[in-house]
Amino acid sequence: MKQKKFFSRRTTRLKGYDYSKPGIYYVTICTKNLEFLFGEIVRGVMYPSAGGLFVIQCWNDIPKHYQRVKLYEFTLMPNHIHGILEITDSEENVVEKERNNNVAKVEGFGRGSRY
Repeated sequence: MKQKKFFSRRTTRLKGYDYSKPGIYYVTICTKNLEFLFGEIVRGVMYPSAGGLFVIQCWNDIPKHYQRVKLYEFTLMPNHIHGILEITDSEENVVEKERNNNVAKVEGFGRGSRY
């Protein structure tokens, strides 16, 4: 089944913004030509197709492939998905912050100790 009306939307992406930076992102992905590939809604309930179940599995598997990504909300619709995810600090930044934190603790300990 295909949706009959096509709506043209302008992009909400910020020009020049690096979307790989840490942050929380709202994601919408639509099927080509808005075809109903992921299932159907009957009496207000979404029934996923095999393709829809595969999309759910792929969404849930994202953190297995990208350790910097945390998943939050997810909604499957017949012809699109919505999701909220977070890209956390890069591994290098986490290690650097931890190292700086440990250095600060050691320096603080040295200032407070008496012989």
